[in-house]
Amino acid sequence: QNVGSGGFVVIDAPGTFDFGQNCTASNLEDTYYDAGLGVQTLPLPGLVGCNGDDTDTHNNSERNRATLQFQGRLHATQRYAFGIIVSNPSVFAASQLSGWQ
Repeated sequence: QNVGSGGFVVIDAPGTFDFGQNCTASNLEDTYYDAGLGVQTLPLPGLVGCNGDDTDTHNNSERNRATLQFQGRLHATQRYAFGIIVSNPSVFAASQLSGWQ
């Protein structure tokens, strides 16, 4: 679906990952947006902020939700790419493979 100006992208990770309260997200280097693979991938238009939160209101130790705000519009038929810093859990569990949204 299209997202209007001033929209958000929300990333939910499994509960043991942590984006931090003021998460760090950015667009990638220009070479990642090269159209050499056929379909152009774009940076998020006007990325202005990233906030971390917890999807489980009973456990505030990990902030496993990142909300990225941007100024421009996203188009449903377009691909976008960005980078985000996340702290991985100290122990692997198979359930961590399926909790991303």
